[in-house]
Amino acid sequence: MSVKQQNLKKLPAKKPEASLPSVVSKRPKLTPAQREFVGLRLFLSQENGFRLALASFDRPSTRDGLTARLVDDLAQSNVFLSVLDVTTGEGSLLLQIEEHLADKSTPDGWRRAVAVINIEEKLTYSELSIRTGESEGRDLSFLEEANLHRDAFLGACPHPLLIWLTEQAETALAKTAPDLWHWRNARFDFERAGLLLDDFRTHPAERVAWFERIAHASHRLGDKNGEIADLISLGNAKVEMGKAREACEFFKKALVLARSIGHRHAENSALGNLGIAYANLGDIHKAVLYYEQQFKIVQELGDLRSAGNALGNLGNAYLSMGDAHKAIEFYRQGKEMHRKIGDRRGEGRDLGNLGNAYTHLGELRKAIECQRQALVIDREIGDRRGESQDLGNLGNTYADLGELYKAIELYEQHLKIVREIGDRLGEGNALGNLGNAYARLGELRKAIEFYEQGIKVAREIGNRLGEGNALGNLGNAYARLGEQRKAIELYEQSLKIVHEIGNRRGEGNTLGNLGVAYKNLGELLKAIELFDQQLKIARDIGDRRSEANALFNSALVREELGERANAVPLAESALKILEAIEDPNATMVHKQLSEWRGK
Repeated sequence: MSVKQQNLKKLPAKKPEASLPSVVSKRPKLTPAQREFVGLRLFLSQENGFRLALASFDRPSTRDGLTARLVDDLAQSNVFLSVLDVTTGEGSLLLQIEEHLADKSTPDGWRRAVAVINIEEKLTYSELSIRTGESEGRDLSFLEEANLHRDAFLGACPHPLLIWLTEQAETALAKTAPDLWHWRNARFDFERAGLLLDDFRTHPAERVAWFERIAHASHRLGDKNGEIADLISLGNAKVEMGKAREACEFFKKALVLARSIGHRHAENSALGNLGIAYANLGDIHKAVLYYEQQFKIVQELGDLRSAGNALGNLGNAYLSMGDAHKAIEFYRQGKEMHRKIGDRRGEGRDLGNLGNAYTHLGELRKAIECQRQALVIDREIGDRRGESQDLGNLGNTYADLGELYKAIELYEQHLKIVREIGDRLGEGNALGNLGNAYARLGELRKAIEFYEQGIKVAREIGNRLGEGNALGNLGNAYARLGEQRKAIELYEQSLKIVHEIGNRRGEGNTLGNLGVAYKNLGELLKAIELFDQQLKIARDIGDRRSEANALFNSALVREELGERANAVPLAESALKILEAIEDPNATMVHKQLSEWRGK
C-alpha cells in the first residue's frame, strides 16, 4: 500500500471547459458606502460655482478618514480639497470660509473645493432640547448667522462646499438655518453606510492602510470606541492576508481598550476575533479559551445573537480538533438561539456548519440535507456570499460521494457568484476546489492550470495563507505525475510561507507532504524525520487527523525498512485516533494492520 498523500485544504470550485480561460474578475458591485463615497467625490470634482453638500457621520475618525481619502483621490484629478476646522478660527461660518480661501490659495491649473468640519463643536445644546424644540440651554447663533448670510455664500465661496454634520448638528441646521438647509444640492449618509467602510478596498493591504489612517485619527481624537472598531478592522484585513499572528496584536489592543472603558460588546468582538485568528494559526486550544470567554460575556449580556455566533465558533474549533460530535452539539445550540430570535443569516450559517460536521463523520446524505437548507435560507435573504459558500460546501460533499461532475457543476456556480460580487478570496478558493476535483478525476494537467490561477489570485490580493495552500496542492499534483523533485520544490515554498505566517496546521501538513515525496524517492530516513516533525506539531495543536496521518505514514515507511515490529504499534495508534474521530480512513488502516498481522 502506498503512502497516503495529504491535501492541504478543501476549498470551494467551477465546471469543465474546452480551454481554461485566464482569471478575469467582473467589476464588483458597489456597497452603499462605496456609492456614497463615489458620489461625494464626483460632486466635489465638478467646478460649477457654489454648490452645497451635507454629509452625515457618526464617528469623527470615520469623517477624518473619508476626508483624507477624498483629498488624496481628488488630487489625482487636480482638484484641491482644503479642510476648514471651524474650532480653530473666530467669527461666523461665512467669515471663516473667506479667510480660509484667502490663506490657502489654489495651485495654478487646479480646481477647488472646501470641506468644513467640527461645526458640532460650535454648538452648545442638549439632544433633548434639539428634538423637542426647546431653546433653554442652547446657543445656535453660529448657525443662525450662517442662515442670515446665505446669499453671500455664492460670492464668497465660488466652489463646491462640503459640510460634515453629526445627526444632532444636522437637526440643528434644519431647524435654525432652514434656508441654508434647503439650498443643499446633495446629501451623503455615512452613518449607516459607514458600517461597510472595510469594503472600500479590494486588496487587504489597501484596507490595512485605510484603517491605520482612521485608527490614528480615532486615537488622536480620543475616540476609544472608534479606535476599537478600527483596530478590529485592521486585524481582520491582516487575517485576510494570511497574517493572523500580526492580526492578534491588533485584536489584543482592541481588547485592552474595550476593557479599559467597560465596553462589553466590543470586548466580545475582540475575543471572538482573537479566537478566529488563533484558529487560523492552528492553535486551537488557545482559540477555544478565547471563544469560551466570549460566550461567557454574551451570556451575561443576554445577547442571543452573539451567543449563537460564539457557539458556532466553538463548534468550528472542536471540528478542527476532530471532535465532530462535540461540534454538532454547539452548532445545534447556536441554531436554536438564532432561530429563536429570527436571525435567518445565523441559522443558515449554523446549518452549513452542521453539514460540514456531518461530512466529517461520513454522513454525507445528512450533510447535503443541511447544506441545502442553508442554501435555501441564504437565497431567500439575498446573502450572495453565503449562497456561494453553501454551493462550495455542497460541492465538497458531492466530491466525497464520488460524484465529481456534480461537484464541479456546483463549484462553477460558486465561482460565478464570487466573481460577480468581487469576492477574490472566494474566487481563489473556488479555483482551488476545481483543481482538487480535476485531480481526483485524474486530469492533473487541468488541475495544475486551476491551481496556478489560484496562486495568481492569492498573490494579487496578498493572501499568504491561500498562496501557501495552493502551492501545496500544486505540489500534490506534480507528485502524482511522478515529478517528486518538482513537488518538493513547491512544498518547500509552501512550508516557508506557512512557517512565516505562523500557520502551524499548514506547516504540519506540508511537512507530511514532504515526507511522502522523500519516501517516494526512496529517502526513507529523511521521510521519517519529516513525519516526526509533523507528529510533534499535530500533538502540540491538537490536530488529531494530522497526528493519525503522521503515525500511519511513519508506520508504512518503517515497514518498508523491514521494521514491522515498530510499524504495527504506530499503525495501531493511528487506528485508535481515526476510530475515535470517526474518520473513514480507519477502514484502510484496519485492513493494512490485518495484512501485517496475518503474515
